[in-house]
Amino acid sequence: MSLNGLDDAEVAEAYAAAIAEAGGWFLLEYKGRDEVKVLSRGTGGIADVRDAVAEYEEASPLYG
Repeated sequence: MSLNGLDDAEVAEAYAAAIAEAGGWFLLEYKGRDEVKVLSRGTGGIADVRDAVAEYEEASPLYG
């Protein structure tokens, strides 16, 4: 099974922004059975990531 969406422009942009800045991050969520999309992104470091994960109410896993 392959994972669709990893080559999406939004994912590439989120990745580039995350590695360009200290404290940069992004989270991916499942959009379907084998497709991901960007859920959120930011530059506030681990505290920011924790807040984003805490607000996530779905049962599917997140990746970041």
